[in-house]
Amino acid sequence: MHAVVSLIDDNSDEGARWKLCAHRALANAFSRKREWRMAMMSLERMLPLVETATRVELADSNSATASVPGAQILLQAAYQTEILSVQGRYLLHAGAVAEAASLFQTAKFDWEKATTDAGKTAAFALEKHRAVQHAPAQVLVNDGLLCFAYANYDQSIECFKNATDRLRSSGLSADYQKEDWVGPAVLGVAPHASLFNECINNMAICALYTCRMPEAVSLMESLIREDPTAFLTERVAFNLCTLYELGCDTTASARKKRVLQLVAKRFFLHDVGPESFRIN
Repeated sequence: MHAVVSLIDDNSDEGARWKLCAHRALANAFSRKREWRMAMMSLERMLPLVETATRVELADSNSATASVPGAQILLQAAYQTEILSVQGRYLLHAGAVAEAASLFQTAKFDWEKATTDAGKTAAFALEKHRAVQHAPAQVLVNDGLLCFAYANYDQSIECFKNATDRLRSSGLSADYQKEDWVGPAVLGVAPHASLFNECINNMAICALYTCRMPEAVSLMESLIREDPTAFLTERVAFNLCTLYELGCDTTASARKKRVLQLVAKRFFLHDVGPESFRIN
């Protein structure tokens, strides 16, 4: 992938977009290997390219949005919020809480400033753009993660709840199901459903840490009931089975896990393997 990046023309506007995609792919690959320093470096290389990429995206949109004053300011800030938020998460994984807090604060400040500078006309013109919808929820999730890192679990739950409310107001349906979908965003912004899933999962963990077991189970089960195909991932299944083991007797736990396994099979969730359920 590094070889591919070196072949991309630095002097073309389209090259900036391709480089963004390549660096994001590298960041994802490094994060899966838990090589946080390399993942951070890949994301850092994305930041100087965002301005050019957003200008090209707006120019290619074939709509009046490109000429709206402040549109690029808002869209650029939305993408930068995404990058800084992911960087902050990597730092949290590495145990650098203070550094993550600094990045999250920068993302929040820049986003709030951009919404003011861009004005209401730009906000209206881009109200359906996924990155712009995503940014305010992302800021709330960042606050929730920091509260969790500092063991402020009640405040963390409140942040995640506000983020889920924000995401619901934007709609949780996958973009690829829309008639006018033409492909992923420039930076590969995660769909609303993925962030929503993360929020509910984190809320359940906070409830568990505060010994509110029934609430934790209810949150996780409500997520699955809402859309099993979208939300019943391997991580959710594993966490819910763990909650069953901690909060139920052996018989009840086994029964609930069997039901969960049947739900997974019913919705053809091949990525949720038997090891997620651990039925004894």
